[in-house]
Amino acid sequence: MAGRERALPYEGKHREAVYQQLCAQITREAIDLPSLTRCAAMALAHPEASRDPALAGMIRNFVAERENAIRFQDMEMKGGKQPGSKLRMAFGGPMPAPAEPTKAQLMTTLHKLEHDFDLRSLRFDYAGAMEIAARVQELRRRFPVHIDEATANAFADKIDELRTRCERWQQQITELGKQAASAAAGGEQEKATWILRRLHAIQVLHPALLPDSQIEAIRKTAATASATREQHEAVGAVLQREKQIADEINQLADVIIQFHRLEREHPRESPLVEAALARYKAAVRRVYAFDTEWLASLMVEMESLLDELHGDDRRAHGQVTRFIANVRSALLRLRQEIREIKAELGGGGATGPSEPRA
Repeated sequence: MAGRERALPYEGKHREAVYQQLCAQITREAIDLPSLTRCAAMALAHPEASRDPALAGMIRNFVAERENAIRFQDMEMKGGKQPGSKLRMAFGGPMPAPAEPTKAQLMTTLHKLEHDFDLRSLRFDYAGAMEIAARVQELRRRFPVHIDEATANAFADKIDELRTRCERWQQQITELGKQAASAAAGGEQEKATWILRRLHAIQVLHPALLPDSQIEAIRKTAATASATREQHEAVGAVLQREKQIADEINQLADVIIQFHRLEREHPRESPLVEAALARYKAAVRRVYAFDTEWLASLMVEMESLLDELHGDDRRAHGQVTRFIANVRSALLRLRQEIREIKAELGGGGATGPSEPRA
């Protein structure tokens, strides 16, 4: 790369064109320090300068040089050195050339920039470090005799290293955010809290790496994952209870229907029928236990499970209501089946307990 300066990120022809345009405007309109201040503010507020820290640094350097030139002119005027011709001055006559900084002054500026760069690097302030590196590159371009290429390239290398470090930290922060959400979704609240505290510590130490908006987004994601898990658990509890009741009613129905079939196909004294009759009597007692009071208790139980759901889940409430209605219908059918069996067998205690009165 001999004879050529190493290009920093975001440099290009477009930046140079905008820089020359803004410098020309400052030179044309800034005739004293107040007007220079206004022009500098306008230039730094330019969209390109706001978006590009390197361009902003170049503009600040140019403004500093213009300020030195204006102050030099003011000092000459105060010292009694008047221009030879006011007419020539009015028509843009020759102006005193701005004083070039000495090597010692440039080295002092460079050491200060190095110090500022190291501070920003320690804080992971990538944008600020980029701006300083661009200022060094600009000094190298304007004063190549005093600032060599190796010095400018050293800043470019440091920028590359800082970018790599920032990317690694961002990867770690992203991974921690995923772990926090995963822990919250899995019910590991202590682990999720520990991860969020670790992220908060990173933010306190290096706010440039983890701004408030990013850590708040991570917290919201973890909270949403936790709420979703609780919602799933509540729905799962409702479905599990419904399945338990449905399975028991289906088993009772199987016992009753099986006894009815065996009683028709085999003699009543058959061991097969006697065994089925014992199971049938137990099933009848269980069916009669599922009375109106039991249904009311079941409704209260299901409603309490629904209370664990977040928000007004009308669909879940509707599902439970339909389930209770289906249970009632199934029990009514079983009782009707029991009545038919008793009628066929002639009633009596031999066919099981009597149906309770409503």
